[in-house]
Amino acid sequence: MKDKVSKIKTLFVLLFFAFAGFNNLFAQQQTEYEKKNAELLSQIKIKWGAKVAEEVNASAERDGYKKFSQSFAEISLLDALESAFGGAPLTPEQRKRIEPFVWYAKEWGKIQNLRRDFDNIKLSIKIDFQKWNQKGEFEKQSDFEERQQNQSQKKFIEICIEKIKAKINEFGDYDLYRELLTYESENETFPIYFKFNGWKWSNELKIPISKAEDFKTEWNDLEWQKNEYDWCFFENTLLPTTITLQKSNTKYNFAPPAEKQQEISFVFNDFGVENKYLKDFVFKYSIAKEIAQQEERQKQIRDSLEFATYNERLDSIVNNYNRKLLEISYNINKKTITKSYRLDKNNIEDELSLKRDFEEQSNSIKEEFEDLSNKLKRQYETEYQINGKLFANKDEFGSFYARGNDTYQIEIQRRKEEEEKTEKLNYLSSNAEFIQLIKFKDVKWPYYLQAINQYANAGYTNVIEMKRIISLMDKIKEKPYYPQAVDIVVKNNEKLNKEYTKNGQYFRDKVEFYESFISGNYKDILKAKKKK
Repeated sequence: MKDKVSKIKTLFVLLFFAFAGFNNLFAQQQTEYEKKNAELLSQIKIKWGAKVAEEVNASAERDGYKKFSQSFAEISLLDALESAFGGAPLTPEQRKRIEPFVWYAKEWGKIQNLRRDFDNIKLSIKIDFQKWNQKGEFEKQSDFEERQQNQSQKKFIEICIEKIKAKINEFGDYDLYRELLTYESENETFPIYFKFNGWKWSNELKIPISKAEDFKTEWNDLEWQKNEYDWCFFENTLLPTTITLQKSNTKYNFAPPAEKQQEISFVFNDFGVENKYLKDFVFKYSIAKEIAQQEERQKQIRDSLEFATYNERLDSIVNNYNRKLLEISYNINKKTITKSYRLDKNNIEDELSLKRDFEEQSNSIKEEFEDLSNKLKRQYETEYQINGKLFANKDEFGSFYARGNDTYQIEIQRRKEEEEKTEKLNYLSSNAEFIQLIKFKDVKWPYYLQAINQYANAGYTNVIEMKRIISLMDKIKEKPYYPQAVDIVVKNNEKLNKEYTKNGQYFRDKVEFYESFISGNYKDILKAKKKK
């Protein structure tokens, strides 16, 4: 009994702790089963409340009505058995909780034979579409609303077709009973009796008396050629609109009574699912064949030589534009179109859409080429505004720019250094009078620099320029034109020039002399030099 108790409690937990709320439970009814089921739910609503009715309906739809009914029948039976042996697997509260479920499971068993293919397909569609129609846990509200707006109709159609086909494909040759009756020689016809999915009817087939015996011999060799599209509802049960029996290239078509045939269709409003984009939408299965034919045409186009040719043409267009880009003199980094342009097979519906997509892709390539060209032009003009002054004219600038980024940058650096050299040396040459005033022998002494700063702050022009000259000579020490700067300073400072004329021969060059002279230790350095 412990195993039974465990099973009861497991079923109880599974069935009662995951209820989803449903609105519009009592929508417009279309079948006898739906009417009876709605009556059961109405009785639950009256006796136990609307919330319980929703929970019962949600549980039955989610788990499947047969499984739901069997599970609660088993719970009720095991609970009764346990009670008979003096046990109580369910508490009074639990028994009270499952009472409406047990009642519904029992009553539903009485109406389950009213269910038809229409009811089963409709419920299957509803369950799948409800899942899709819900906002995902990791989906933003804006994305959810956009998905509903743009994809609801397409998704509903897909699910309808999928569920109808699934039901149709449950039928096999064994579901079709056909019986060839006695040949009527006077009017040369065979009466034929058919039975399928609970329906019975008869057809007559005109066969010449000369071929009747052979036809009867081959009757059992004829095979039913079932397809997924030529179907209808016969009072809410599925039936082929035409029964095709075939052997080799010989076909015979038989039709059930036309007056009972109903188009396979579903009205979205009857599903009790909230989606404003499908309000009043009616799905008709007759479009399924058209959709399949369209998809087949798309596949043929996608797999055709024409599709491949259009892609080759796109490659050719890209290559042609890339050649033009590489011919642009100021495209120093060899920029090209790198994006792969291909026709999207999912967008191809027919030859017109193939050509339209090709034109769109071609225009996109052209736009990317023009964007790249304009960007290169802007980069060239911007670079000229920045560094054009380093060149004699725009043509000279362009000739270096076109040699490539490495060569161009080296030339820019060289010219900037040359410009700097000219500027610094010209500054020193044009300020010879201030060079003459500087006591270079003392420039390393703190008190001298302090005095220079003090007078400079006081606004004395000559002192300001003297400070600039001292600072400049210190900053350009590592520059290649430093020896030329030293030459100007020595030449224009009387004391420096006189000392160099007298003792310059003891130093390697004028730079060594100058550095020694301003070091603050010139006498000792000179003495050491003379000893050598």
